[in-house]
Amino acid sequence: MPSKSASSHYNAPSHDRRIYPSRLEAGQEVRLACQSCHRRKIKCDKLSPCANCEKSGVVCIPVQRARLPRGRTLKSLKPNVERESELRDRVSRLEQLIGNPDAVEARNHDNAITGSTADQLQVVQHIVAGTEGANITGYQSQSPDPVLKPSLFMNHIFPTRQQIPRLQGNASAVVGEPDRGLVDASTCAGNPSSNLASLTELQINEQLLRLFFIQVDPVIKIIHQPSLTKYLLEGKPYLKYDPLHPAPAALAAAVRLTSVSSLSNEQCAELFATSKESMVSKYQKAAEDALARVDFVITNDMTVLQAFVLCLVATQCLDRSQRVWTMLSMALRIGQAISLHLHNPSFPLNIFEREMRKRLWHAIGLLDIQASLDRASEPMMKIDWLQSLLPSNLNDDDIENTSETIPPLTETNFTDTTFTLILCHSQSAIRSLNFNDFTEPVVSDIHIREQVVTKFQQTALRLLSECQPKRLSFHWYTERFTAYMHALLQLIAVRPLQRHPNFTPPKIRDSGLLKLAVKVLETNYEISSDPRGIPWRWFGKLFFPWHALAVAIAEICGQRDPVLFQSHWPLIEQAYDYFEGLEADPKQAVLWQPMKNLMKRAQVQKDSLLSTAPETMTVVSELASDPTMLFNVNQYESELASRSLEATFNTMDMYSNVFDLMDFGNMAEDFLSAAAWSNYESFIDDIHESGYPTLAQSGGLDRI
Repeated sequence: MPSKSASSHYNAPSHDRRIYPSRLEAGQEVRLACQSCHRRKIKCDKLSPCANCEKSGVVCIPVQRARLPRGRTLKSLKPNVERESELRDRVSRLEQLIGNPDAVEARNHDNAITGSTADQLQVVQHIVAGTEGANITGYQSQSPDPVLKPSLFMNHIFPTRQQIPRLQGNASAVVGEPDRGLVDASTCAGNPSSNLASLTELQINEQLLRLFFIQVDPVIKIIHQPSLTKYLLEGKPYLKYDPLHPAPAALAAAVRLTSVSSLSNEQCAELFATSKESMVSKYQKAAEDALARVDFVITNDMTVLQAFVLCLVATQCLDRSQRVWTMLSMALRIGQAISLHLHNPSFPLNIFEREMRKRLWHAIGLLDIQASLDRASEPMMKIDWLQSLLPSNLNDDDIENTSETIPPLTETNFTDTTFTLILCHSQSAIRSLNFNDFTEPVVSDIHIREQVVTKFQQTALRLLSECQPKRLSFHWYTERFTAYMHALLQLIAVRPLQRHPNFTPPKIRDSGLLKLAVKVLETNYEISSDPRGIPWRWFGKLFFPWHALAVAIAEICGQRDPVLFQSHWPLIEQAYDYFEGLEADPKQAVLWQPMKNLMKRAQVQKDSLLSTAPETMTVVSELASDPTMLFNVNQYESELASRSLEATFNTMDMYSNVFDLMDFGNMAEDFLSAAAWSNYESFIDDIHESGYPTLAQSGGLDRI
């Protein structure tokens, strides 16, 4: 009988397609135990695929590298200081390539993202703000973002369509003075796009990291910026992970994908001399592969969940279908599996871990609210799960993974998490006001609903008492976003998104509800079009106020004053066209057909007014065609932005505090108010029916 030797591997049957390791010289790469066997701590035969993976039916991920040094050879390695010095030299060469040699001497070893790299951030900020401009005429059709292409990653969990309709992209922005932090392109040597086109993969990744810190991290605050900077720019281990652990690599891949997703087509061309579609395809595949390597579906690692949540954010930017709505439930269950919803889990946690867990849990809650609003469905998370786990109001530099205490900052300090806290309080208010008894008892009493809105306003005033909107762009964005949420919550309080038998709608005098709904649409447009808000425009697209649009259309349907009708009609019509462009597939969208039916009623009312008062309608139409006349309210908004925050909120109260206009008389006696409420109720009923298109077509609703 022939002896079993290494040569017998080469006499394997022809049907055995496994790859067998060849004998390698010392110092060269060798095949080691695969990731699955290494994780399960069992012996691996080091084939590809190995026998253990074949038996268990899992994907075998082979590991092939040079053996790590041991014993005496470990002492001969270069010191870490020398390695860090090499990394700093490479970053310095990148700075010279950008065209600011004076920044080289300003680099600080203890802070890789400030100092000299601040000049690079200014270059990126200039391109972020300078490649887009806005048209002041209102909501415009926008350039399409790239199609989210299908991939082979986890097809049994993430089914993809052959083609997903393109999402309408960005409009240009109002031309205005750049922020003080922005620099003119003439201050940079050479053309940024031509320079960056020749960057290496490492340099591109560094640029994407800086873009993440500018455009994503301020509004989706789940990462500790100093720790990620040390890992990706200084080559240090991430937190307490081993250098070769795959979890930090998955987080890095998700960061790059989210950065690319937040860019416009123009920014990609300017920064990287390539299309956004090609970059999305590349970094989407890299992120999916990285998540597959860490088995994210069954993970108990918070860093892996952070990577998954960032991938969901990126996917939602690119794909308006129900994919994220479906996948989000997985993130929620993983979060529950690692006890993110518990204030005191059964295992010990330090201060740093508690803060990172709170941030991540509220990011999942934000996606939950966004997905439920986008699909007109109930959220999955309970209010109690969020209100008891608010993040602390602190900066990333105030805490690290070895911290034992939190610095004593007051609620009035504007910190890295101030915007996150605004989002936390606003989503809690929306959950209280907006939904039915599926997850929480409904607040049906109008006075209690008013108290919910007032509480949000008071909390926001405290959080933003040190806001500096005239000096810092993100402070301006936070202040305007908060004012926008305050107006939106007022609207939701009097016109809930779902019907409830115990809710009696109040009558609003002086067309106050129509004016408030139009105010929400105008504020949303102002935030998205002002140059100061361009870096975070992608975030605003996720929360288009279709509810305000529906209320505005329902109210204007019963409007008999032709001057008032036509003064608001152009903006409503443009917002409607913009909303139509946002829907990835109007035939499948839950909200599109109900909105279309509501708009038809408004068109009938417009034709009726045109026939009864043609001269008045014609004169107002000519005035409305002039952008300066149509959007003179935006000039008013610009003046507000230059004032203090307190004055801005007080002005909004006087301008659109709908609770001061409530009349608790019998709505049936007011024909116009009753007709407007009837129109809105019909819209809500249409949403419920269109939410089950398959059942409706097959007659399944009759059998339920």
